[in-house]
Amino acid sequence: MLKSKRIAIVLMAGLMSVPSLGLAQEAGVPVDTKGHWAEQVLNKWSASGWLKGSGEGKIWPNRTITRAEVAALVNASFGFNTQSEAVFKDVKPGRWYADAISISAQAGYFQGTPDGYFRPDEPVTRQELAVILTRLLALTPQDPPAQYLDTAKAPAWSKGAVGAMAASGVMIGRASDSFDLTATSTRAETVVVLDRALSKFPSEPGPTDPTPEVPAAVGVTGTVAGSGSEPLPDGVLELTASGGKRHDIQVRGGKFAQELPDGNYAIDSYVIGKTRLKVGVSLTVVSGKSDRELKLTPVANAIGSVTYADGKAWGNGNLVLTQTSPTKQIVEISVVNGLFAGQLENGTYTIGKVEDSSSFIPIMKTLTVSDGKVTDRTVLQLKAPTATNTVQATWADGSALPSVALIVSPQGSDAALFLPIEKGQTKLTLNDGDYVFTGYMLESVQSLVNLKVPFKVKDGKLIPDPAAVLDGRAKADPFTVLLPK
Repeated sequence: MLKSKRIAIVLMAGLMSVPSLGLAQEAGVPVDTKGHWAEQVLNKWSASGWLKGSGEGKIWPNRTITRAEVAALVNASFGFNTQSEAVFKDVKPGRWYADAISISAQAGYFQGTPDGYFRPDEPVTRQELAVILTRLLALTPQDPPAQYLDTAKAPAWSKGAVGAMAASGVMIGRASDSFDLTATSTRAETVVVLDRALSKFPSEPGPTDPTPEVPAAVGVTGTVAGSGSEPLPDGVLELTASGGKRHDIQVRGGKFAQELPDGNYAIDSYVIGKTRLKVGVSLTVVSGKSDRELKLTPVANAIGSVTYADGKAWGNGNLVLTQTSPTKQIVEISVVNGLFAGQLENGTYTIGKVEDSSSFIPIMKTLTVSDGKVTDRTVLQLKAPTATNTVQATWADGSALPSVALIVSPQGSDAALFLPIEKGQTKLTLNDGDYVFTGYMLESVQSLVNLKVPFKVKDGKLIPDPAAVLDGRAKADPFTVLLPK
């Protein structure tokens, strides 16, 4: 096992004070674990302080876990606290996960990419989690059991770790014949397998409550897809039993399988991150089996993807839209592994950007919803731009500017992107199309000055309109916006 300084934590009723995470919960008890299959171990980890949640008392057990979150959980539970001298390009000092990632690199269970990135917000797949645990426990890699058919095509870097996990009993398959290598792991699943690892391979006494098994893939089974059979992001089905008890079912790769007690249920919603889609289907379970194979189609008219030019999925975060008519409002749709699904009201929207916890990428596309349908569904297949341009700004006479924010919009759209410029220049990444700088705001004045400086983006490069001499103008090489005083 990797060297650990984990200190035993003894949970003693009445002797341990845990601050309340929210008004709606008992002290130390998260509000979103009741009825969850991993309720006992989640509450134990929350009380120990290893599993952190929100100020509202939620720990989001069904949310996909990220690399940064895994690092924080492992460090806390295994007692790692020595930081490394490694520097990752995408881990900024001061971010909540900066210390955790540095510690994980020193401990050796996490590694960055050859070009110096860590990818803190990237989800962790089950095969990646198997590799992490095999390193943590210093287990010997071995061939996976033949019963897991999908492991026959497992990559060399994970195959031995999957076998080691199966042999140790720390991780089991999601079905009797599948390990589900590439499915993302949830926060609950990760806590359960870490708890099981500490129980099976203790270096010092830790929490001793029994660890629940991940439910086997039997009982209630089915699929979740869009109305046109489009794939939907991984998420959680929310069910309500006839007696009022809440149940959650994990959906991975459009499929689900879980045991439920006999009774009648209403499948209320499909939850993707922060996005909740209506389902409205009834279900009856008799002798542990559903009365039918479920093929669920949540109510969603905005189903699409965000990918880079090479086809790689963008990742996890939010798609931010501005509804420009008939009302003006900001709408957010969660993106999971590059896929998104939401329900939009009739109107005109501009897709402004996709963002994660540390950065954003402009999209600047327009879509229209009429009679409950997106009129041009190709708009929803979003391409995240990768080419980055340097943009300079000066006064028209060439003199230097103080700190300023340029406002850029697609031609014919009210959507705006504020582009801060420090020391005369900044970086800008946009998809190909027609745009216009519509104004600027000096930091010292905080008042908007209107502009009209059109330009194009072609093959990722910013090109000024040479014929446009309106309220201001732009020139190329380097691309420079000349502002009137």
